[in-house]
Amino acid sequence: MAPAGDPAGAVSLNGRTMPATIVTWTFAPDWLTPGQAAALLGWDEAAMLALIDQAAIVAEDFGPAGWLIEKRGLREYRDALWEVLSDDQ
Repeated sequence: MAPAGDPAGAVSLNGRTMPATIVTWTFAPDWLTPGQAAALLGWDEAAMLALIDQAAIVAEDFGPAGWLIEKRGLREYRDALWEVLSDDQ
């Protein structure tokens, strides 16, 4: 997750802050913590937890490890949201 004040969607990788790009999405793990998922979308962790609560994204409760979000499902949610919000009609 990127430090506060960095651009939306920024992620920290090897001590450097980078914007979320196809590369950061590609090398992100298949299962993400809510914080990692939030960083990829440029949202906050509370938004990720709300999406889990609404069953809007694929997530599994791993008990003590907490929730993990499937990267593929998150990407599908992001793409569907973009499609809906960019509709010209």
